[in-house]
Amino acid sequence: MSDRSTGEARAAEAPAPGGIAQRVTSLRERADRAADRYQQRAQTQPLLDLPLAFLARYTARQGMLLASAVAFRLFLWLLPLALLSAGVLAAVAQGDPHSVESASRQAGVTGAASEQVVTALREGHRSWWIAVLIG
Repeated sequence: MSDRSTGEARAAEAPAPGGIAQRVTSLRERADRAADRYQQRAQTQPLLDLPLAFLARYTARQGMLLASAVAFRLFLWLLPLALLSAGVLAAVAQGDPHSVESASRQAGVTGAASEQVVTALREGHRSWWIAVLIG
């Protein structure tokens, strides 16, 4: 009898076959009504029209493609710059180990990040010139 009551409880918990579809439909209708109200208010208040205009321009000019191209070019510029600056910092810090710690404190780097910077610069005395050449 316990198997039967468990099966009946599961049947009672399961949503009706059209329940999910009805919920999705009602949510879409609600979103459409909200979008219509927003567009009506945007006609009277120009500041609210700004995101709509931006979205229209963004999609018309294929903004996703443009954003990915900018991100890729930034990566191509920042990686060599980071290598160059790490190599130069390692070369400068090679002489005085206390200057690395004081420089990281002055730069505002604290905690685990500070420890990583100090360790990297202390161990960079062997290969700093490779980072400068590649960067």
